[in-house]
Amino acid sequence: MTEQADNNPYTPHWSRKVAGGGTAWYVAGVTEPYSLAYGNPDPALFPTEGIEAAAKRVLADPDSAGIALQYGLVQGQPAFMDMLVEKLRTEGGISVTRDNIVVTNGASAAVGLAARALLDEGDVVLAEAPSFPGVLSVLKRAGADLRNLPMGEDGIDVAAADALIDSLLSEGARPRIIYTIPTFQNPSGRTLPEDARRALLVLARKYDLTIVEDDAYRELYYEADKGPLPTTLYALDTEGRVIRTGTMSKILAPGMRLGWAVAQPDIVRRMLLLKDEGGTSTFAQAVAVEYSRNGALAAHIRDLVADYRIRRDTMLDALDTHFPPELGATWTRPDGGFFVWMRLPPEVDQSALAAGARSVGVEYLPGEPCFAQSPATSGTYLRLAYSLLDTQKIEEAIKRLAGQVVDLRS
Repeated sequence: MTEQADNNPYTPHWSRKVAGGGTAWYVAGVTEPYSLAYGNPDPALFPTEGIEAAAKRVLADPDSAGIALQYGLVQGQPAFMDMLVEKLRTEGGISVTRDNIVVTNGASAAVGLAARALLDEGDVVLAEAPSFPGVLSVLKRAGADLRNLPMGEDGIDVAAADALIDSLLSEGARPRIIYTIPTFQNPSGRTLPEDARRALLVLARKYDLTIVEDDAYRELYYEADKGPLPTTLYALDTEGRVIRTGTMSKILAPGMRLGWAVAQPDIVRRMLLLKDEGGTSTFAQAVAVEYSRNGALAAHIRDLVADYRIRRDTMLDALDTHFPPELGATWTRPDGGFFVWMRLPPEVDQSALAAGARSVGVEYLPGEPCFAQSPATSGTYLRLAYSLLDTQKIEEAIKRLAGQVVDLRS
């Protein structure tokens, strides 16, 4: 899952009307001084020196430089895939080989390849409501007929999903894929409990569905003292129904454009036939492998967790302080990832709030693009990202946003 500039084919186009007519587009960068709109890592946390040193080591040896600067294998470079095999084994209890992996230009590209490999035009795909608008756009371009997948407080409402699928089948619409972000979901921050994950796999078996598990944020877990995270859907799956995607964008640097899909070998082969761009950057793969040696990547992730935990706590404390109960706001309290999902009463007009927020230098992602269809419940929804700003700016942004809500409700 990536949040990129508009010239990337896997980027959603979130538009807003501006004074005097016309449209302004959200792009990957801060357009307001207190931007909560973008789920981007903070550039101040990039391991720039370590990446630079790794790149120099790759280029210093003529043999490794010759490989790193040459066209690469469509599936991925062996050394990078081997690194992923070990990473999946040690971090997620997932036992795979190179045959289960395809390396892609970010995780959204992996989702797009999976969708193109599995879908015919007009096939029904169930996507969490809300979900990441970038991937909703990818799925639409793959020909999917997108439908809202009901969510509860902890993620997918499996019983409601069962009833929805039964209703769709009675209408002659057969779902093919469930797209889910089960861990620190974008945009809600929710994490699906393990019993619900097992129930979701039973549901997939019942209706012969494939599950695309987008796990972009799993490493960014801020509450490890509460115990381990729920097992990944891929690790729980015994029937080959799950395609799992991942990315280096949140844990290393998004500019390296390294993502992957893990699937059954027959699905990987179908995806490779559709990978029109050929091999993903051999240089980026080589640098990532070199950087990760001797535990450097794991140590960097620990540093990220420590920093982003403080930012998450700052946002939650600011929300508690500046949004008293009388404002009627509710929000999620994520255990990891980059996002808080807020719901305001329906009488808070989204357009008026967005305009007022911008007038005081604050922006956020409106909730509308996060739904494949209109949401089942009324309200004004906001995605608030805490990954890009420092703690002082997070506090100020929430204070200013709350002031706009107070003005609209007064």
